[in-house]
Amino acid sequence: MKILNKVPKKFEKVLKNDNYKKNTKYSVTQLLKEPRAVVLESRYSDKVEYEIEDRLWSFFGTAFHNAMETEDFLKDNSSIIEERLKYSKVSGKFDHYDTETKTLYDFKFTSFWKLVYATEESMKDYQIQLSIYSWLLKQAGFEVENIANVLIFRDWKKTNADKVPKPYATVYHDVLTEIDGLSINKWIDNKIELFDKYMKVEDNQLPYCSEEFRWAEQDKFAVMKNKNKTATRVLETQEEAERYIKKIKDTKNKYWIQERKGNKFKRCEYCSIAQYCNQYKKGEK
Repeated sequence: MKILNKVPKKFEKVLKNDNYKKNTKYSVTQLLKEPRAVVLESRYSDKVEYEIEDRLWSFFGTAFHNAMETEDFLKDNSSIIEERLKYSKVSGKFDHYDTETKTLYDFKFTSFWKLVYATEESMKDYQIQLSIYSWLLKQAGFEVENIANVLIFRDWKKTNADKVPKPYATVYHDVLTEIDGLSINKWIDNKIELFDKYMKVEDNQLPYCSEEFRWAEQDKFAVMKNKNKTATRVLETQEEAERYIKKIKDTKNKYWIQERKGNKFKRCEYCSIAQYCNQYKKGEK
């Protein structure tokens, strides 16, 4: 048996092909980002060369959506599939709207750990995205009573069934009528105004992406015992670690503090235009 880490050229071309078209200046997905990311995407996305592994799961997502556009789905009068809606300079394309239950769905290919560690905060972007789609759909004359993400887990195995029973799950959210204290249309208008403003600014003058947006990990301080590889305790600050050691009544062993640097640019590792970002290249927080 001979195994090569490559695929035929035609298959490679199919995988790298991106047919996504938003037909407006901004997409709903971009509204969830910060100005630096959106502006650099607009300037350099055409220059980005993707490796096959970067496009693989996007390709499977596209294939899944194409399957939903089959004749059986299109004949179903209770379903509206993948319609693109517009407002001002923004457009969004939802996956599925059920007219009988008035439920709007968006499908996500993701890790099962997304569900294992799910919190209201970690699902916030999903909720905001669906709420904007819901608002756009309402402007088109449809009622939306429920919004939900159908999560399909690309890394699920039967051995994970104790954590997540199936390789898929549906997560329902409350429909938002406001975002950050603003009506949805006002929030969108503000985002458009913000992005338009920074479209006129040079790359190195763009505001830095925030820690929250970068999924920045905070530094930790591990209390280590002798030459053990596993920490006795991991704390948030140097001072907490020092106080912890002082309270240990153990004179036979040596305790010391190991500083563990958090990855301040975790999200940037998945950002397609990171190579053009001076913040990322300089490692500036």
